[in-house]
Amino acid sequence: MAVKKDRDATLEWYEANAERYAAKSLAADMSQLCDRFAAYLPQGGRILDAGCGSGRDARYFLKKGFRVDAFDLSENMCRIASCVTGLDVRCMDLMDLEARDMYDGIWASASLLHLKEDEIAGFALRAQRALRDHGVFAFSMKTGDCGEKDALGRSFTFWSEGLLQQILSGAAEFELIEQSVSKDRLAQRQGFGWVNVFLRKVRP
Repeated sequence: MAVKKDRDATLEWYEANAERYAAKSLAADMSQLCDRFAAYLPQGGRILDAGCGSGRDARYFLKKGFRVDAFDLSENMCRIASCVTGLDVRCMDLMDLEARDMYDGIWASASLLHLKEDEIAGFALRAQRALRDHGVFAFSMKTGDCGEKDALGRSFTFWSEGLLQQILSGAAEFELIEQSVSKDRLAQRQGFGWVNVFLRKVRP
């Protein structure tokens, strides 16, 4: 029950602050990380932006010639992302992903961090199933102390190496191909960083 209440409170915040959050998100330059991800994918490949927020990254991938599907749990964020990208952005929970062998890449930038650790590992398994062979799953999470809430009442799970091992144990067809640390792209949010992880699906 506590988990559901935490997720509901987090979703309510995004619904109430979608316009303001989207404006800040769209101002952040994520092109370097997006380009690193795109370099692993076939030209014109199909990408799923899971938890797309403002649609910033989906729009970037579209401009690079990729086919893009996108979804978010917040109805207001979906509306904004649809305007930004021109896509029919679906309103969907991360844990409802049921696609099979459909995508060359799955991009989850700053979206998994609102799940609990076991849910993150569960979504990674869903992502593995949704990817084609040699597809790449990329996600970014904040560094910090696990299980915290911020001053706005949003719940977070922060990065840990133990989480990576849990993901790789549960989704055994993934191999780690890249892990990096970057600063936050918004000048007003200092004091923490991001861990960016790229996993490739390789069948044994």
